[in-house]
Amino acid sequence: MPGKAKLDPINTALDLAYNTRPVTEALESIVNFRDVGQSLKDRSSHRSLPSSYIKIGRFFRSGRLDDATTGDLEILTKKYSIETIIDLRSEIEGEKSEGVQRAFPSSSVSALTASDFAAPNRNNLESSFKGSRKDLIWTKEEGNRNTFYINFAGTSFRFNSIWRRAPFALKTKIAGWITVGQKVRAVRAVGETVLASRGLIGLNQDFLDFCGKAIVQAIRLIAEPDYKPVLLHCSPGKDRTGLVVALTLALCSIPEDLIVADYVKSQEGLEPQRDVMVKEMARQGLDSSFCDAPAEVIRGVLEYVREKYNGVDAYMERLGFTQADKDKLRKSLLAEGL
Repeated sequence: MPGKAKLDPINTALDLAYNTRPVTEALESIVNFRDVGQSLKDRSSHRSLPSSYIKIGRFFRSGRLDDATTGDLEILTKKYSIETIIDLRSEIEGEKSEGVQRAFPSSSVSALTASDFAAPNRNNLESSFKGSRKDLIWTKEEGNRNTFYINFAGTSFRFNSIWRRAPFALKTKIAGWITVGQKVRAVRAVGETVLASRGLIGLNQDFLDFCGKAIVQAIRLIAEPDYKPVLLHCSPGKDRTGLVVALTLALCSIPEDLIVADYVKSQEGLEPQRDVMVKEMARQGLDSSFCDAPAEVIRGVLEYVREKYNGVDAYMERLGFTQADKDKLRKSLLAEGL
């Protein structure tokens, strides 16, 4: 998962029309952006649409927004009328620009935090928030835009996916490196020794096993009608975002081939950032395959859910995502017929 990397603006004219591919060319400094409903509809043009599909203009996904320009923000707020941003990154993966924070501020009233969207009594499923970020509220005033922060790969993921798998000798070295301020060296060693062998499928399997609370938080936010239109993102908008989108679509009974088709669009959507991503992966001890979005990854992940959890519905139910939650999600996102 790449961290923050400065991007040069893409010198292309703004195109305010919907596109049949990710509309990166319509934005200066946001990659891998697309309307999920439009993405599915475009892919379905050669075949019969399912009885229900995602409403166009309700649910968007993208890479990080840190370097969004004024023009980018105008597209998000005026063309797409986006009301809510869900940021799945950790506290060390960058910070949105002042312009983005003004357009999509954190809620200022401490009522219910985003963790209240998660299943009760699931304390083993971790998701934490950056301490300097304000608590986020359940409801918002009409016309206000919000940002919700969810540290997707939180404590449970770091402990179970990384620390428990690290050899004892590496743990000793990591502790020493961090003590003397060599965090970059520690990150690279973890990547080379622990994460590289897991690959993208293994990474997503660990997300499923250890990030359940964050998944429920995100999908419950997506289900909220008052927060539409909503934009979901992480750093590249590929792995964490891709998994949450795939699970959301599966809960809406979207056929798997369409879920896969949307996932693989990230390969093209991230092309403008690929050189930056490859260098960042190398610094983390990972090869260029971690920059890709091949169909076999998301197919493998969905198969893993079927084999281990008896399917997406059963997986989400196990996390406390109820039938009422599912009905709310479907009502919020689905449009019947054409």
